[in-house]
Amino acid sequence: MELTDVYSGQEIALEGTGFGATPGSIVLKIGGMSLGTQVTRWEDAIATAQLPTLPVTEPVPAEIVVMGPTGEVLNTLGVRYSVNTATAPVASAPATAPESVVVNPGQTISIDGQIGQQPGTVLLVIGGMKLQANVENWTPEQTTAVLPSLQISEPVDGVIQILTAEQTVADEIAVVVAPATGKTVASRQ
Repeated sequence: MELTDVYSGQEIALEGTGFGATPGSIVLKIGGMSLGTQVTRWEDAIATAQLPTLPVTEPVPAEIVVMGPTGEVLNTLGVRYSVNTATAPVASAPATAPESVVVNPGQTISIDGQIGQQPGTVLLVIGGMKLQANVENWTPEQTTAVLPSLQISEPVDGVIQILTAEQTVADEIAVVVAPATGKTVASRQ
């Protein structure tokens, strides 16, 4: 089965029957997360929504689910979610680390270790989906980055990868990404 391509931040139209006049919700299920969308139109035979903007670094399989006002599933569509830009850096698959750190979407993190002279990339990997963090500071011994903002409703396992300028993995940290409860700074030494 071929998946429909959709893009970060794109407005999509979903056709069907029996959606009803009362708006429901449209959810993007990706990497073990259910992310809300902004519904822009709702009619009996069509619903449109703006997909969330996620800084994924490569296409990832996902589902778009149309739900009625009482939560019943009205339609489901398998999609391939990606950014509509040039290809992003390639990173290796995450490895399981023995300890887990709790982080929040949008949180500033600091990671100590030998990570290379030239600035590299920091990724948050959730369910095979690679999201690029915003690197604020990079030294040979430490990097500081802001994790991508996500609207999640429950904790999900993930990995933070620190990639060198050559895109090799310098460090990996097993994390639990929990719904944001306030801006805090996490650090691992």
